Amino acid sequence: PQGVFAFGVAASATQQFVVEVCTNLAAGSWAPIQTNTVPLGTNRYDVTDLGSTNHPHRCYRVVLH
Repeated sequence: PQGVFAFGVAASATQQFVVEVCTNLAAGSWAPIQTNTVPLGTNRYDVTDLGSTNHPHRCYRVVLH
């Protein structure tokens, strides 16, 4: 959809990860928005944050498990 933020995560197939967001890096309060697994046969997963249109500024990080 138009106006949403999307990015790719590069990791080994079957790698589990959590996408977290933060609107204030100084506060350091991260919140999970997605938990995913990289599919077999690939080393990439595309993440789309449909909620990004409601937030003019937020930072993202990926935590591998």
